[in-house]
Amino acid sequence: MRLSELKTYHYVRPNGLASAGTIGLKGSDGTVYAVWEDSRNGNTDIYFSSRNPSTGAWAAETKVNTDTGTAGQRTPSIAIDGSGNLYVVWADDRNGTTNTDIYFAKRTGTTWSANIKVNSDTATALQNAPRISVSSAGIAVAVWYDARSSQVNIYSARLAAGSTTWSTNFNITTGYTTAVKAAPDVVVASDGTAWAAWQDNRTGGGDVYVASLGPTATA
Repeated sequence: MRLSELKTYHYVRPNGLASAGTIGLKGSDGTVYAVWEDSRNGNTDIYFSSRNPSTGAWAAETKVNTDTGTAGQRTPSIAIDGSGNLYVVWADDRNGTTNTDIYFAKRTGTTWSANIKVNSDTATALQNAPRISVSSAGIAVAVWYDARSSQVNIYSARLAAGSTTWSTNFNITTGYTTAVKAAPDVVVASDGTAWAAWQDNRTGGGDVYVASLGPTATA
């Protein structure tokens, strides 16, 4: 999806309770899709709803993360492909608050897939602030802040169209191990090329850097 097609909306839950981290987009038919952090269950979960373009009514709210414990989920990101399938990633504490991971779910029709872990490391490390983008054909790329190996880098992974298996994780910011990187974002072009941008202090200030990943590359 092109950046120009993405729009952000502010959403207030019908029951009046505050929600945080709301992010949304608008489909080609005018339907608005929103995901957000929600503490109605005593811990933060990821919830989803959609707004009918004809009636303006919001659909019933759906919990996206499937864990049943008290772990926190936060910072969701959502994307849509040319067939109207939705892709959501978020930061997830189900494996421990010092081992935050990146999880993913895909919505096809009205059905959400199982939650899938995106980051492939097995050590205890923090992953956070994920963003996702997808081409019209369904090629998805996720990026996130990653503290594995006692460093702070931006990592990425690719999901092939129609697949449920994420590629091996790729460190976008190798070679600058002592610099702090943050606030990643990504967009996937129609040919599958991904462009990632992030904040980087390798020169001592908060600059913005960009890198690309070819349409068939996974690293």
